[in-house]
Amino acid sequence: MNQEKIENWLIDKLAKSSGVDSEKIDLEKSIFAYGLDSSVALSITGELETLLDLKLDSTLFWECLKISDLVEYLVDELAKK
Repeated sequence: MNQEKIENWLIDKLAKSSGVDSEKIDLEKSIFAYGLDSSVALSITGELETLLDLKLDSTLFWECLKISDLVEYLVDELAKK
C-alpha cells in the first residue's frame, strides 16, 4: 500500500468516525483535533495493523502527532518489511 492509499484510508476513517466531511480533514492536524478519543485511536491502530500487516504500538497516535507524520511513519515501516 502506498502513501496516497494510506492517506485516503485514514481520511475516510477519520471522516466517518468524527462526522467531519473528508475534504475538511487536514493531514497537518492530529486525529484528536477531530474530537476522537483514545478508544477510537486504539481501534484505528488495530485496523491499520490488519490492513498493513504490521505490528504497531498502541501509542502510535500519541507518538505521531500529525496525520502526515503518521502516514510517513507507516510508509517507512512498510518499506522495511
